[in-house]
Amino acid sequence: MIGNLSSTFGSINLKRRILDIKIQELNRTSRTHRVHRLMLQNNQSI
Repeated sequence: MIGNLSSTFGSINLKRRILDIKIQELNRTSRTHRVHRLMLQNNQSI
């Protein structure tokens, strides 16, 4: 019983860690996209 509980907790922690990594990657990509968009806008204004 205790082993099952610990294994489920482990899988929950693993899923949370994967979610955190995905969110970090999304934030990183969105930030680079925002920078590219700003650069494009600056080029158009010039």
